Amino acid sequence: MKLILFMMLVSVTTVCESQTTQEFIQTKYREGMKAYESKDYPAFVRAMQTADSVRPNTYSILYNIAAGQTLSGQSDVAL
Repeated sequence: MKLILFMMLVSVTTVCESQTTQEFIQTKYREGMKAYESKDYPAFVRAMQTADSVRPNTYSILYNIAAGQTLSGQSDVAL
């Protein structure tokens, strides 16, 4: 019985943590897009890099990092 309760607790904790992570990534993504729209490309790159540090190698985030670096005049880093 204790094992079942423990497994349920771990399961619920994992789901809550996952939602929190997803919300954080969405917040950083929106923050980055606002920076992009205002042509603050260094802030755009920073926000996308923060999102990438939480969920590495997401294609859209990596693309946005490279685009922001290119727009900031760092095309060699973007490659």
